[in-house]
Amino acid sequence: MNGRGQMSPDEALVLELIRSRMEDGRGRYGPLNLGSDRRQLEVEALEEALDMAIYLACRIAQIRRDSDGP
Repeated sequence: MNGRGQMSPDEALVLELIRSRMEDGRGRYGPLNLGSDRRQLEVEALEEALDMAIYLACRIAQIRRDSDGP
């Protein structure tokens, strides 16, 4: 946000991406209700973070391979 409390276009885009993912989750799992959600959220978060690390490493390897870089 800028000094006046308004979001930049980039900040709005980030929030839109998050909102879209929340809608996907709602469609898949139903509305979020932290009081009755029995998933182990810290375990799921760790698994997702590890998946993200793999995807990022693979993409970086592709970029390096395609550019003949290190």
